[in-house]
Amino acid sequence: ATRIVNQTRREVETAKLYGQYQLLEKIGQGARGTVYKAKHRLLKRPAAIKLIRNEIAHQSTAVASFEHEVQLSAELNHWNSVQLYDYGRTDDGDFYYVMEYLEGETLHERISRHGKLASEETVNFISQVCDGLQEAHLKGMVHRDIKPDNIFLANNMGQPNVVKILDFGLAAMTNETDRLRIVSGSPCYMSPEQIRAQTLDERSDIYALGCVIYECLSGQVLFGGDSINELFAQHLNQEPSLEGLPESARAFHDIIVECVEKDPQSRFLNVTALKHRLGSCI
Repeated sequence: ATRIVNQTRREVETAKLYGQYQLLEKIGQGARGTVYKAKHRLLKRPAAIKLIRNEIAHQSTAVASFEHEVQLSAELNHWNSVQLYDYGRTDDGDFYYVMEYLEGETLHERISRHGKLASEETVNFISQVCDGLQEAHLKGMVHRDIKPDNIFLANNMGQPNVVKILDFGLAAMTNETDRLRIVSGSPCYMSPEQIRAQTLDERSDIYALGCVIYECLSGQVLFGGDSINELFAQHLNQEPSLEGLPESARAFHDIIVECVEKDPQSRFLNVTALKHRLGSCI
């Protein structure tokens, strides 16, 4: 009975029109939203539509967070950010937004498939992330959830491995003090100040990037624990061991260490400085 009810709900949902777009199939789901492949009714252009999940659609805080994500995403125009096409509400009150449809895989999937990445690939991918984040940081945004799952390697306009930064659902402006002080993020990549619910800036994203660089090159997370509390304790107090770095990637050692300094003032000043240093590794 449950299967039939869920199937009926999906059929009703995909039959709806969201602006000029019709849903085709579900392609992803996160904590707050579900993403569908869609097409424009007239142009037949593929797109992706993100809907707030039914389970939380009645929660005013969830709707406000969803709208906040849309507003921040709409500010970004960089090649390495996902382009927003449209957003709105249906007559039934469903809030949605439409973005470019991406073909490819996440960085997490690429690492899982290959075990670890070459130095050249790592520099290419992280440099593109730096380019995309630079625009966000210059506009006063902190992403707060940089991780391999939120870095997409797209086949875009015939060009492979174009990085797209996903999911600005946890992003905040540096002047949104209350929002920044809410502890949220992915435990394996959270900076010490993020865990402590302190005021954040772009150097928190740089900390996460250091964790991602190590994971690209070694195929393993920088800090691993059996519980969130254990992970948090390692981020706060433990110096990272970089023993998993292959000999061919030793040039990255000092870069990763500087990214993941406990004190944000000891990290790279910005993503431009990080990208410049990465260029010296190949």
